Amino acid sequence: MEKGKDRASKLYFSDLGRAKELLTLALRRLGIDAGLSEIVIEDPVVSFLDTRIYMEKLLDKLYKVRLSDDNTTTFCHIGLENQSKFDAHMLIRAGITSLLLYDWKLSLKEELKHVFIVVLNMSDDEWQGPTSLEDYFSKDDLKLLGPLMVSVRMLVIDPHGMDEEEMEGFKTDLDLVLKVIKYKSDKDAFCGYINSD
Repeated sequence: MEKGKDRASKLYFSDLGRAKELLTLALRRLGIDAGLSEIVIEDPVVSFLDTRIYMEKLLDKLYKVRLSDDNTTTFCHIGLENQSKFDAHMLIRAGITSLLLYDWKLSLKEELKHVFIVVLNMSDDEWQGPTSLEDYFSKDDLKLLGPLMVSVRMLVIDPHGMDEEEMEGFKTDLDLVLKVIKYKSDKDAFCGYINSD
């Protein structure tokens, strides 16, 4: 069942219109105000070691995104992972994935650009775990030893905690998907949504 959800999600977000709306939502949540003017799907297969020796799929989708504001135009990479259940190791995977993507770009002799890992929570409940590595450490340890040498974070888009207004105004059917995820574990709320306008 989960593999079926995974395949369906990959296909769904292969549509650039849907991907653009989800990634715009993610960038807004990251506090990035620059407009998303171009999006390209890249190959999310990156190597743990040498690409000729061992290949591992770490992301459902990888997008190269062009961002522009009044003064600057640049690219970033946004990796999308769809999770149908909570995975306590997802944050560590996000950190490994980010580093591997940087390594991949260095091996291609390309200029490094920011990498963001976005997780769409498709489970029946709100996301339960930390979204940054610092959250795993005690405040006393961080105060004594200082900030972590490596900062790992991911952005969880969690429909369960989103209000109706945030899920409105999409040009694609993304709002339907987010609302089905939000209401699916509550029979009355789900039936009420399905029977609404």
